[in-house]
Amino acid sequence: MADLLDGDYLPPWSEWFDPHALDALLPEEELRDRFRAELDRVPMALLREPLPDVAGWPDAPCGFLRLSRAYDGEEAEAARQGWAVASLHGTHLHAMVEPQSVVAALVSMAGRLGVSL
Repeated sequence: MADLLDGDYLPPWSEWFDPHALDALLPEEELRDRFRAELDRVPMALLREPLPDVAGWPDAPCGFLRLSRAYDGEEAEAARQGWAVASLHGTHLHAMVEPQSVVAALVSMAGRLGVSL
């Protein structure tokens, strides 16, 4: 990542990968263009910030919605921790491709966790 740095900033996320990598995640050109237009440069400090170890966390019901196979490991860990888990068969950016199915899955999970919306 250091080779992408411009001062203390990385370019927008979509520029970290092969120029055509986003094509598979967001097949519609108009959607890709809107997505890219909303991305900002990323301060490298954000990626270097260590996550705090918070005793007693989580202190509320938790869930994990897996959107792509790339997160199978995280889904398994969430299940191991007793979190509510659900899976959709999409891509990393599935919330942009099929927002209705992602919202439906999240609402369903909230219900399973006893959260009323």
